[in-house]
Amino acid sequence: MTQILRLSVAATVGAFGGAAVTGLLALATGHADTTALKGLPFIALIGAALGCIAAFFARRWLLPAVTGRRRYAVFAALGAVVVSLMTFAPGLGGVLAPAILLGGAAAVVYYVTVARRPAVRR
Repeated sequence: MTQILRLSVAATVGAFGGAAVTGLLALATGHADTTALKGLPFIALIGAALGCIAAFFARRWLLPAVTGRRRYAVFAALGAVVVSLMTFAPGLGGVLAPAILLGGAAAVVYYVTVARRPAVRR
C-alpha cells in the first residue's frame, strides 16, 4: 500500500512540475491565460499547503538533504511558485497534457530507478 502511495506522490510531483514548465513557457511566449490573476494570492496559499503535504510524503526520496522545518519551508515556497505558474498553463492547451504526462512519467521513473535504491553506507 505504501508503494502505491509513494508512486502516486511521485507522479503528482512530476505532473505539477510539467504543468509549471508549461505555465512558464506560456508566460515567456505571451500566451498566458490571465483570467486567474485576481485569485493568484489564494492560489499561492493552496500551492504552499500542497507543498507541505508533498514534503511530508516525499521526505525520504525527494531532496533528502533538506531536513526539518527548513524542508517544509522549501517545499511550501516551491509549491506556491509551481501552482501559481500552473494557472497560466491553459494558454498553451495543446502542450499542457503531454507536459503533465511526461512530467509524471519522468518522476515515477526517477523514483523507481534512483530514489528506491538503498544508500551506500561507508
